[in-house]
Amino acid sequence: MAHSGRDEAVQAVQVAMDLDTAVARRIRVLAALEDMTPQDFIRRFLGLDFTPARRPRLSLSLGQADYHVLAQKYGLQAEQRTDIKAAIVRQLHDAVMTEFATEGSRATLQKE
Repeated sequence: MAHSGRDEAVQAVQVAMDLDTAVARRIRVLAALEDMTPQDFIRRFLGLDFTPARRPRLSLSLGQADYHVLAQKYGLQAEQRTDIKAAIVRQLHDAVMTEFATEGSRATLQKE
């Protein structure tokens, strides 16, 4: 019997795996080097179908208090969420690109 995508989504079960810290870290690194999520990397490893992300994104959950802290940091108002996001992106970009230029292939972000 054929299943619709909705049926498959309803039947999908999240499987959490307890792996050694070094193994889990290596999977995350290998996935990142291939612009994949760890989940997609594991699915490919297991020979399962996956849909590669068109534009890999990083996400960050921010609460109202976080917006107030960041607004103060960037000289903005907490309501200027788009501007705060742009400032975060610029800061991350500058920090990563500076470290890659000065340290070669090993980058470690430092808290400013």
